[in-house]
This record gives sequence, C-alpha cells and structure tokens, in this order.
Amino acid sequence: MQQKLSIWTIYENTKDFPGKFVARRFELDQPTRDHFVGASAEAVRDWVQEEAAKMGQGVPYRLPRQPEDDTVILESWV
Repeated sequence: MQQKLSIWTIYENTKDFPGKFVARRFELDQPTRDHFVGASAEAVRDWVQEEAAKMGQGVPYRLPRQPEDDTVILESWV
C-alpha cells in the first residue's frame, strides 16, 4: 500500500481547545484522527517532527500561515 502525503496543520486557540496549540494531520486534503494538543507551539512542533520520523517521512518543511488562511492557523508542515 502506497503511503499518502501527510500534512500537519498547527492551530492556536481553537474552539475545541481554547488557549492551546493543536496539530492535526491530513492525508493530502483529507483529515485524519491524528492530532496532538500542547501548551506551546514548540511542544506541538516537536510532536510533528516525531510523527513524521515514525512514519518514515523524514524532516517536514514548515509552511507559514498565508493571509487567506483562517486566523487560528499558525502554520503547516509537509
């Protein structure tokens, strides 16, 4: 089975986790159940790095938030 491209989006202060940072993993444009909630952006970034390594995807590349993105989006990692 071929592995799909994972994209992790990091959010700040979402409605379901107010005051927290959340990473959610997508396979291309499809959401997965994989997520991590942390008190800091750094803790969530560390989780993303660890998950990418576990999945054999190497070191992900950071994509900064774009002006048209929802304001709760901090960044994405591919």
